[in-house]
Amino acid sequence: MNTKRNIGISFPTIPFFCYTNFSENVKGELNMDLSDPTIVELSVRLAEATAKNTATAISNKIRALKTEKDDKKTIAEMTELIYEILDEKQEVEIIAKSYQEELVAQKLTSDDLSFVVDTVIPAIKEFIEKSSKDPSKTSSQLSEIEALEPLLSLNTLMVLQTLGFNYKKGIGEPLTNLVSALIRKSTSNDESRLVELATEREIEYFKLLQDSEAFERLQQMSGNNH
Repeated sequence: MNTKRNIGISFPTIPFFCYTNFSENVKGELNMDLSDPTIVELSVRLAEATAKNTATAISNKIRALKTEKDDKKTIAEMTELIYEILDEKQEVEIIAKSYQEELVAQKLTSDDLSFVVDTVIPAIKEFIEKSSKDPSKTSSQLSEIEALEPLLSLNTLMVLQTLGFNYKKGIGEPLTNLVSALIRKSTSNDESRLVELATEREIEYFKLLQDSEAFERLQQMSGNNH
């Protein structure tokens, strides 16, 4: 007579939230830039983690294990499956935390905004005014900076971030490029002026060589008259 075997195994409660379409939730709720390399890497890790053991796959494994005739082997494999699920759950939680950290990194807080408006923007304006010698270009560059200021109000910030606007990429990177261009231009102007002065010196020296009296006086002044 065949007797149905019952294997008594106590399973911990395993939440299966990690096997849902988590990436779609992230995209819909966090409004982060999914083209960012870090986000792409996290998405790949998430896809790998969720592809290993879906809820259906786990149910099939458990069903298959219950058909085993060796109770000890069944218990061992069940235990291994549980630890595997727990490890994957921990991995997904780490990824979720990383997503959250990226979201925070991409957002500007009210303190960040106040610092930008009160410190950074005035400093950039002052730099432009002092570094540029062309009034028309200075005015144009200041106008570009001032055009950004309305976007840095707290209300506008919150609305645009809700719509998915990335201030650091949309404003921070252009500002970085603008300041970088101004610095390069200022350096280039200084170098050009040095070249001009050196050229003028060579021209004057050549003129001096053509004037014997002036050249003789120069030799006397420099102590080279023999």
